[in-house]
Amino acid sequence: MINTEQDLQIRLFQENDRAEIEKISWQVQEWEKQYYPGRALSVEKIAKEKYGLSKMLIAVICGNEGAEKLYKRMGYIPYELELVKNI
Repeated sequence: MINTEQDLQIRLFQENDRAEIEKISWQVQEWEKQYYPGRALSVEKIAKEKYGLSKMLIAVICGNEGAEKLYKRMGYIPYELELVKNI
């Protein structure tokens, strides 16, 4: 439920935000499972069968070990290392 009495504030990510963002991500995933069961697996099927794709790339934010472990269990392997520097 959205609290309309609070102002929305957009700012850069801070490390101490990580736990709350992970919590929100899990809540969104649980919501998606409720309304779109099996959707994650069907994305791969659609990509392969409908569009003829043979590879799928998934990006994971550095430090999100839970997501990295999940994708590895699903058969994804590390492919690329992207380095970023704020200037």
